[in-house]
Amino acid sequence: YYNSLQPRTEADCIKSNHASIAEMKADGEVGTESIKRYLLNALLQMSKAFNRSVGLNGEQLELTIDLILEDPVLPNLKLDDIKLCFRRAMTGEYGEIYSIDPNIVLTWLKRYFRGRILAGERVSQEEHAAELAKPINRNASWRKAVEDLARHMSEARPHTNKQRQR
Repeated sequence: YYNSLQPRTEADCIKSNHASIAEMKADGEVGTESIKRYLLNALLQMSKAFNRSVGLNGEQLELTIDLILEDPVLPNLKLDDIKLCFRRAMTGEYGEIYSIDPNIVLTWLKRYFRGRILAGERVSQEEHAAELAKPINRNASWRKAVEDLARHMSEARPHTNKQRQR
């Protein structure tokens, strides 16, 4: 699953139909152990991109996963986001890397998250502008609203009469 993700921008991640880590956890369809395996795979792939003296060891991997899951904001990220963040780290977008530890990984993710919030605002504004640019047939909209109200009123009447009979 993780290997198939190909996000290029924050907007790609925002628009993807994948669940966030928090949503996966809340749905119950994906257990915590599965989420930890996804995160482990992500961290291992990122860690392998660097030489052995820079990468995370086993204890650091476990600690990093626990810290991500315990963080108040990071579980709001999707695996797409994590992959994009790590790719950016590998290309030096977050600065030169001399070593990696849990603190550095969390710093990357939090920096990415701040940028993602701004990207989310841009995506929302673009979608809103596109909605406003659509032509509106005011007569059809008004007619539909009247029809919906009439249908609602007709459905409500039998219910109201039943209540009065009791």
